[in-house]
Amino acid sequence: MNRLAHCLILVVACGCTTGDDAGPTTASHRLTADDPVPHHPAPPDDDAWQAELKAKRAYHIPAGPYVEKIDWKEAAAYHRADASAIPPAVRAKLGETGVPVLVRDQPPFLRSMGIVVRPNWYAARFEAVDVDLHIRGTKAAFEVPGMKIPKAAREAAHDVTVTRTDGIVTVAFRSFGASYSMDLECHGAADDPRCADGQFALGIANTLGIVGGGSL
Repeated sequence: MNRLAHCLILVVACGCTTGDDAGPTTASHRLTADDPVPHHPAPPDDDAWQAELKAKRAYHIPAGPYVEKIDWKEAAAYHRADASAIPPAVRAKLGETGVPVLVRDQPPFLRSMGIVVRPNWYAARFEAVDVDLHIRGTKAAFEVPGMKIPKAAREAAHDVTVTRTDGIVTVAFRSFGASYSMDLECHGAADDPRCADGQFALGIANTLGIVGGGSL
């Protein structure tokens, strides 16, 4: 079964939580009516000014993060990679994240695997002779109150997103209730056809395997 058929764009945080579980992004401060307003003292009887201030503070500010629910049954039924090639110190960390850990299912990559884990996200790095691979997964997300997404954009969000920047191909998708992004960098990016477009990266993304996470 092609997992990418169930993917969607990472339109909200690729995530993190606050404190020790902080990832690449953090929650924004939500303005309230009690927040001080520098440089613009409002006359207490100026109703029009107060209404304008309230409208400005209603600007869409991301709320969260909140934690998505992981479908562990679906994850358990997915293709399992052979974790025996992963360094023992790295393998011991896999159960410390609450996100299914997807990896490149090839021994040369697994032997080079490094990982950072937190309860709500993980970030893994793999090296081969001539390519680097980074895979991140998170179950944390942000909600933007009042944000309206066009119907066409919502429908498109069910597909995988492939982008290319400075020779790095990024594949973003959603699976098991978590959001993932995978970066592929070819050492000879200018001349390497594998990073010339997204086809090679998509092939990798379609063959990722799970090596742990949660109670797996």
